Amino acid sequence: MDLIRAYADKVAGYLPRRIRQETADELYDSLSEQFEERQSHDDECDPMVFVQQQPHPIRMATQLGQNESLYLIGPGFYLSFIEAIKMTALVVAVLHVALFAVSAWTSDNLVQAFIQSLFGVPETLGNAVVIIALIFFVLERSGERASWLDRWNAEDLAATEHAPISKTESLIEINVSAIGFLLFSGAIELPSLADHDGIWLTDLTFNLPGALLMVLCGLLLLDVLFGAVKLVRSVWIPRFRQIQCLLNGVWMVILVLVIDQQPLLSSLNDVDTRVLTGIETGINVALLIAIVVMAWESATHLYQLYVKKAGLKVH
Repeated sequence: MDLIRAYADKVAGYLPRRIRQETADELYDSLSEQFEERQSHDDECDPMVFVQQQPHPIRMATQLGQNESLYLIGPGFYLSFIEAIKMTALVVAVLHVALFAVSAWTSDNLVQAFIQSLFGVPETLGNAVVIIALIFFVLERSGERASWLDRWNAEDLAATEHAPISKTESLIEINVSAIGFLLFSGAIELPSLADHDGIWLTDLTFNLPGALLMVLCGLLLLDVLFGAVKLVRSVWIPRFRQIQCLLNGVWMVILVLVIDQQPLLSSLNDVDTRVLTGIETGINVALLIAIVVMAWESATHLYQLYVKKAGLKVH
């Protein structure tokens, strides 16, 4: 019955706060009665199969909320529209936090950098919301169905109480990836560094092939988007674990290629090569640590996906 409760809570989560608890309880009672009735005719009836046969939580919420004045976009698309706006708002906020971090890093006026980033949020979000609204408006007027709601996995509900995703880790991951994307895409440059003898290194650049840089930028952008999705969902569903393992595997290969690149850095200044070598060594050590962390994380996800899941089935 825990899975049925998770489904009822998920459905109610899309409805106005004042009716969520009542709706969740009523839906849970109704589905529990249906499940018990089915079990009386079939002793092997599986709760997972029963819940999977229910409509997508958004579609069920739309049916239950028909008496509420919910709709700005047509009822078939409205809740998907709201979810899209929530996701967009999160991505915009994270992007502007990353831009503020970059501005604070490179600007002499911290207050001005903060104000510019803060006042840029409404404009960016407003433009994004208008675009999203137009897309959903066109979909509705063209007679399209919300076909993406036909596909959902009840297993996603099973993990909601057992595997929370740290919001702090997700925010750090998003910001680091966003700054890395801006750096490798050429939007920002590495700051000047000073040797212990007072020798300044300026215009530091990475000596990476163009194809590798493109892959790096693509991966960093994927990390930003995936981090935003994890921040919204806040739980480790099986699909998220699989995607994380795949991304980690690709990242480990890319980082090995970066470590193998010699020389990794170049400077505009004519300085002692030992200075650049020391910096490169520090970067390589950090990358090796990152590889170890990713390998451990992937092993943990694989254990949760296959070993632990198989053990639960046996018991």
